Amino acid sequence: MAYSCTDFVDDVLDDMVIRSWIKPEQYGPDDPQAQCDAVLGAIGEADVSLRLAADAKQFHAELLDSVETLTCIAEQHGALPSRMSSISRRRS
Repeated sequence: MAYSCTDFVDDVLDDMVIRSWIKPEQYGPDDPQAQCDAVLGAIGEADVSLRLAADAKQFHAELLDSVETLTCIAEQHGALPSRMSSISRRRS
């Protein structure tokens, strides 16, 4: 049996639901417009999140480039920025 357009749509929607990027309540099985809106909405939200993450990563890199160590950040700006920098560094 050939892989149909319907199979593709079902697989994409199912995967996005599993990942909690969309909710089944956002669309009906026979409503391609609502399916499209749900998927495009999730893509738009992901794009914003990726841009914010890239901006944060760039800020973090520039901050660390401007000082020699995380201790210098704490000395100049207090312990909270240093702690946040340490946490974000472990995540990247």
